[in-house]
Amino acid sequence: MLFHLYKVNLETLLKSEVELPPSNSAIPPLEWSISGKYLSYLGSNRKSYLYVYDNDIKKIVRKIQVKSPYAKFKWAESIYLRGFKPSNGKKLSDTDLVEYVELLKSNKVKYVYLFAGPYKRNGHLPKYPFSKTAQESIKSFKNIILKSSFFHG
Repeated sequence: MLFHLYKVNLETLLKSEVELPPSNSAIPPLEWSISGKYLSYLGSNRKSYLYVYDNDIKKIVRKIQVKSPYAKFKWAESIYLRGFKPSNGKKLSDTDLVEYVELLKSNKVKYVYLFAGPYKRNGHLPKYPFSKTAQESIKSFKNIILKSSFFHG
């Protein structure tokens, strides 16, 4: 059985198909980026992929093969470098850091790119990725990773 993804206009209640490859699994999560511009979802046919769909241009802009259709993923925003979640102001906690390390561990991820944008008009990064908060978060990540069995099992 193949599953297709549809969107519904809540004002008109009209349904339209989102142009994504159909999947033979209907496993959540579907994750929207905070801006609402990107949708990420897991799909599987013969292989499993994490798709990132740009809702503005109506195209898949990233396709990442994953080992399992049951993989977990997360839009990380910039909470780990800012010390708070920009979308709701929630303060970064030790629990957030531990949960993120566990998510990485469960998916056997050893390299992570923490996006530090948006870039300034002159092309430079903003100041927050170089802040004391960002440095403390990275130190905390290292300590949590070293204390856990991240590389050992």
